[in-house]
Amino acid sequence: MRGGKIIDIKKNITIKDIAIKAGVSISTVSRVLNNPSLVKNETCQKVHAAIKDLNFSCNSLQLRDYRADSKLVIIFMPNIFSNSLTEIARGALEELEKHNIDSLIWNSNENISTEMRGFSFLQKNLVQGVIFITSCVKDISLEDISVKIPVGAVERTVNESNVDVVNVDTEQGIELLIDHLYELGHRNIGFLCGDISSSNTAAKTMAYKKALDKKGIKWDASSVISSGWTMQCGYEGIQQLLNWRPQTSAVICITDELAIGAINAIQNMGYSCPDDISITGFENTPNSAYQYPKLTTLDFPGYRIGEIIAQKIVKRIENPILPAEKILLPMKLIQRHSTGVARDTAKILHFFTGEERLKDNLGKILD
Repeated sequence: MRGGKIIDIKKNITIKDIAIKAGVSISTVSRVLNNPSLVKNETCQKVHAAIKDLNFSCNSLQLRDYRADSKLVIIFMPNIFSNSLTEIARGALEELEKHNIDSLIWNSNENISTEMRGFSFLQKNLVQGVIFITSCVKDISLEDISVKIPVGAVERTVNESNVDVVNVDTEQGIELLIDHLYELGHRNIGFLCGDISSSNTAAKTMAYKKALDKKGIKWDASSVISSGWTMQCGYEGIQQLLNWRPQTSAVICITDELAIGAINAIQNMGYSCPDDISITGFENTPNSAYQYPKLTTLDFPGYRIGEIIAQKIVKRIENPILPAEKILLPMKLIQRHSTGVARDTAKILHFFTGEERLKDNLGKILD
């Protein structure tokens, strides 16, 4: 480990002692304690063995145990169980490690009060930089922080000029999906998204509306379901969507997990993807290629995003007068088997509206 004066040496066992005992870095111990899913199982076992041997209590973890010459970057995440966000975090963590910069993840669990406690934590501890992977807070909060330390943000809209930002081109990505579905004959295209109050979700929803408008398709508020990010949200969200708009023949989901949940729901209802309804994801997570049917989605360069934003933070830690940059990465359509040519939606209409209304609407389809 790097040499230097230790701040406020205590008699209690510290995170540094665990790191030495396990033969790993301080930041690795931090990740095991806070986000073990980001660490190899073998490494986790080493750290937990050291914790047991030293009789360490997690309550004794204090950032004041860091060396005075150490550098620490905190990464704020709203959800450590999101595959795409975890991939961003992994890219950032490994890039920071290359530069001997320690890191700690603050999981807000999509709770603004938890994130605000994190801001208080920033002010009380020795922190050289911060990365927000999306966020619950408004831009003014980032502005306040960026005056003092380098701030990076990914997957969110930021107007503050002093914040480094790396995003994917959401508008281009959504347009790729709409173009693909339109070419397959789909005109009734639904949209499953997360919390609509999130700047990231709002940007994707606006991109969806704009892409529909380019194709001359009238947007209807009932075609957008704000449900959350998980498979369960996708499972429940598509049922709500089809209940409101049974004529829907295709659905864009802004996470692959939403899409997988949606596919499971329509299959359990006795319908087929893509024969009855086409489904797309958004992130090209590992599961998307093994889902049945294999998921049509967008290539989301999560690891690369994490690398780039960490590189920007490292440069500004070393040279604080460098200007912040805003980078937009293109997306790529990954066409698989969950999307197909638009088919007759009579079965879906019948399931949700009943045979009598179906006959009124579709005439001789069932005759």
